[in-house]
Amino acid sequence: MANMRDSGQMYVYDVSVRTLYSADVAAAYDRLLAATDAGDSNFPDFVFATAFSRLHALVTPEPASATVFWVPIWLAGICLVHNASNGGYTEGWSWAKHIKDLPFWCPALHPLAAWVTEQSWWQRHQGADHAWFWAHGFVRSSDRLMRTATEHGLHLTIEDRYSRPAHGVAAFNRTHPPRCNGRIAVPYYASPRIWTKATIGDSFADRPVVAAWAGSTQVKCHLPRGCALSPRAAREQLLERMRTANRSAAASGRFVAINFGSHTAGMERSISGEGLAALYTTSRYCPVPPGDTRTSKRFFCAILSLCVPIVYDRALFAFLPFPSSVDWSELAVLDTGTAVWDEPEAVWRRRVGRLAAARERISYAAPEGAVLETARELLRCGLERQAQRASRPPGGRSDHRREARPTRAGVLPEL
Repeated sequence: MANMRDSGQMYVYDVSVRTLYSADVAAAYDRLLAATDAGDSNFPDFVFATAFSRLHALVTPEPASATVFWVPIWLAGICLVHNASNGGYTEGWSWAKHIKDLPFWCPALHPLAAWVTEQSWWQRHQGADHAWFWAHGFVRSSDRLMRTATEHGLHLTIEDRYSRPAHGVAAFNRTHPPRCNGRIAVPYYASPRIWTKATIGDSFADRPVVAAWAGSTQVKCHLPRGCALSPRAAREQLLERMRTANRSAAASGRFVAINFGSHTAGMERSISGEGLAALYTTSRYCPVPPGDTRTSKRFFCAILSLCVPIVYDRALFAFLPFPSSVDWSELAVLDTGTAVWDEPEAVWRRRVGRLAAARERISYAAPEGAVLETARELLRCGLERQAQRASRPPGGRSDHRREARPTRAGVLPEL
């Protein structure tokens, strides 16, 4: 990190939940944050609430020298505890409960939006150098002031419900870093307690499961322009191929497929996070068929488990995080309709070696992991926006403000 100052710096606002909300809300927020940290949520936004402050080489105490500004408050946490009659959902915390109980209309964010928009540093560029985590709809739909606060900013997100990828269709080409359009893709969260136990096996014998998949066939496409391949059809085809392979005498191991009855409730009844991790870490290949969105937690868990991901659309690589530093096409196998898991053992070993080198980058526990990589991407985009502002004529409108404006449906427009 010796040259980090040449790559921009982040200013973390000196503000907390206790600054803006009541003592009861602040106490419930703290309990919820602790409970979530111990769980296995999909969304990593609670991590960023505090993690950026610890990147001392990237953080500046002087806002005048900052490239990007960050508010160290977990937006989803505020919405949950403020709208819960019992002071917060802190018992039996799970991702499914998170989604079920999360209010997508959240006026509780109004005090935070009011505070941010009063800051002179926000007013300087109307928040174009401020970053937010907005995988949840309420960041844009909570109220008019919150939409104003976030409209022109940089947005961290795990999802890809857009007509174009977050970094452009050639995002995985590291030779030419992608142009920043305001969306910063980040990895799904996978609990370090569960997903960092894998070691590299020396042979197929160390991983007796040839391929493992666990999921639901009851999924629908949620992309605004439809899906090239029906998620349900893709998953049903995968299940049939795995059943056929299991009956084959030529198979060098067994195939495991767990079909949940429903998208989330069935998952919780069928297999725990620990059980899924145990399955992945004994498997050689982990199919990642399309779901309701292109990206999924399954892809990142496969890498953390050193299980080679099998993907079904090369375009997926353009929607994945950290395109400036990770060539995702080198880490996965593209399904061609054949038994891709029949590769020679030597080829599989080389793939696993590449996964081992890359998995620290997507881990939220590793010192040089996902938080640092996210900060680097934010600062790269912040510097690009600085250059745009410096080059435009006086009184001219910046491109990034046009790009960051949401449509009526809350979806960023096609660029």
